[in-house]
Amino acid sequence: MEKRWKPDYVDPVTALMGHEDQGVRWDATQLLKNKVDTSFDPKLRALLKDNDLRKRGLAAYIAVYRWKSASFPLMDELLADNAELLRYDALSALILEGGAAGKQYALAHASSEKHPMLQKLLEHARQKTTEP
Repeated sequence: MEKRWKPDYVDPVTALMGHEDQGVRWDATQLLKNKVDTSFDPKLRALLKDNDLRKRGLAAYIAVYRWKSASFPLMDELLADNAELLRYDALSALILEGGAAGKQYALAHASSEKHPMLQKLLEHARQKTTEP
């Protein structure tokens, strides 16, 4: 599919973002991230509100990758959610896909993050930012 991408693949690959296997979910997300164009934006906005937390969280990576700083207000919604999975995905997406501005945006969230694992993720990102 990756080598011979067709727009017809968008819906089946999007459905795979809810697959039980985490590797399949991640591969589907990466494929969409690298292959879709602006015609996918309405679906992406819907994914960011999906009832399936896995799809919603994975959509954050695509949104930050595609929209950069324009995605940050949407990430605020995920960062404010009670679900640790969503906060993890939003922080990871900002750090991995948002460039320097995304990383700084994620680090600005550090003072409001309560989960120890997510605090550790943010501390690790902060250390990487200050390394020579």
